[in-house]
Amino acid sequence: MGFEDAKRFFQYSGEMEGDGSHERIRGLPECIIVFTSAEVISGPSSKCKSDWFNLSFESTKLDKIYGDFFGSLFTHMEHEFGFKASKFKFYLVKVNHTDFEDCFKKVGITMRCLERKEVWANMIGGSNQINAAILSAGAYGATVSNYYYIFQDNIQLLEPEFVEKPKRNSNIQELIERSISRWYTLPIFNIDIGRVLRSINELFEGRRKINVKELENALKELGYGKGIIPKLRRMLVFKGDTVERGDYFIKLYNIWTNIEETNIRNLSEWKKWCEGEGILTEMDVFS
Repeated sequence: MGFEDAKRFFQYSGEMEGDGSHERIRGLPECIIVFTSAEVISGPSSKCKSDWFNLSFESTKLDKIYGDFFGSLFTHMEHEFGFKASKFKFYLVKVNHTDFEDCFKKVGITMRCLERKEVWANMIGGSNQINAAILSAGAYGATVSNYYYIFQDNIQLLEPEFVEKPKRNSNIQELIERSISRWYTLPIFNIDIGRVLRSINELFEGRRKINVKELENALKELGYGKGIIPKLRRMLVFKGDTVERGDYFIKLYNIWTNIEETNIRNLSEWKKWCEGEGILTEMDVFS
């Protein structure tokens, strides 16, 4: 709608411009994927509401909540602004929210199939194990471009608590300014740690120990100096001039190797895998 603050917020979003580029509006989601527990997916929700649309839910299934809220939101946006929402997929993926390895496997397979996509990761709301898995798997392949969280005190409210329902000729600039002020991007720089671990693991081919100079040279080829070595002490065991793989290195490397061996490279293959595992629920928010 021509608001410069909103343009700047989304200026780095969307596909790269060039031949065949067709994205007219930046920031439109193609897919939303939520990792959560079986209890959240199958059971009734806790109490929640929407003041914008006078909706109230208690002991209600998620599909009813999402359907009513997004239906009201999309109808309002179309009537008020002439903006018809582009359809996106909305998936819930069942994880054991107390088991990091289970979370990491399912998040990791998801991240791997999204390597060529623009991925934003919401880092608030999940269990510690889920959030750690998102952070770890995202960093392993440098998949996530934006880790973020949003401040909101009233967690029962479905819409932002800090602005009235948007209206075409009154409060859009206020909504933009307040939304951006509540949005925090985490300054996390992806280093593609998977590439680092793979290169180090190759040094141990047929050997239990390597010389620390070999490690330094391998890291140098990847563009890292000696300063990164202290950060690897959680994974590697240093004994004088020799280096061995630690238990955590082997554990993390093996988990990711298993993820890579699934050979799931796109969303359609990912969906089939999730359905085969019995962990996928698709929410219909456009009915």
